[in-house]
Amino acid sequence: MNPPFGGRNGHVPWLKKFLEHGNGIALVAARTSAGWFHEWAVKADTMLFPRGKTKFIRPDGSVGSSPGTGIVLLGAGDVANNALRRCGLGLCVMVGAAQGGE
Repeated sequence: MNPPFGGRNGHVPWLKKFLEHGNGIALVAARTSAGWFHEWAVKADTMLFPRGKTKFIRPDGSVGSSPGTGIVLLGAGDVANNALRRCGLGLCVMVGAAQGGE
């Protein structure tokens, strides 16, 4: 799931639905100082902070510019969590239920 970037709390409605679904990978801005990040992103099972700047590929195949902020991939569910842990793209952190927490 890749919600639109922009807006102060624009990721929140998308993260609520993602977390309710409980299965998959969400790509969101790594705004670790934002209130929404500490309220919602931390409810994922895993967080993967990729190395380097992320580039997005447009539907026509051209490469877009990097977003103005880093990104984090949030995992929920066994398949997604295992994929993020094994992908080798960057720092993978277990949070929430994946650590045996809530």
